Amino acid sequence: MFDYVIGVLSATPAIGRIALLAPDAPALWPHAWIEDRARGLNIELEAFQAAEGLVDLLIIHADLPLLSCADIDALLQAATHTGVAIAPDRHGRGTNALALRAGAALRPRFGPDSLAQHLRDAPKAAVVRRQGLALDVDTPEDLAMAQASGFDMNAMGETLSWA
Repeated sequence: MFDYVIGVLSATPAIGRIALLAPDAPALWPHAWIEDRARGLNIELEAFQAAEGLVDLLIIHADLPLLSCADIDALLQAATHTGVAIAPDRHGRGTNALALRAGAALRPRFGPDSLAQHLRDAPKAAVVRRQGLALDVDTPEDLAMAQASGFDMNAMGETLSWA
């Protein structure tokens, strides 16, 4: 799924730079890598935002098997109007992606009930509900739903890869 999401991001013309937050850079990783120092996702993302300064930013999770370039474009377009666009999970409680225009002040609050927290902090944010952004794989039920919608885990590794 990681390879698939990176492939979609790479194929989306509006994406200028891809940076991975992880403890280690994967072998042959061709994009930017930001070391995850195990301080927690939100703290790591805040540190990245501070280091990058005033830039447009898309924060997206790598467990979105139905993601498409059109989904990314819709999220980015929504952020151009409000400064912040949020992609909730299919349950309407979590956040699978945030699009922030340069200068948008929103602290990442990923974790339980993150959607409500993000909306509390950015009440005028656009909420972008699309299947490709909403269906994340956290449980066997999620994977079954993704497969019923056409996701083929075996084919993904063969068709899209950054290595």
